[in-house]
Amino acid sequence: ANEDGSLVRLADVARLELGKESYNISSRLNGTPTVGGAIQLSPGANAIQT
Repeated sequence: ANEDGSLVRLADVARLELGKESYNISSRLNGTPTVGGAIQLSPGANAIQT
């Protein structure tokens, strides 16, 4: 969250893409549907500057 309490969404700070893999899976945690994801630094990007 921001200092003022507003939400920061991943789309506000990143470009979201689906890859070429199959997405025919489902996952649950304690019976509740969940979603998984991975975050990768772009080639040539500087994690310190971002």
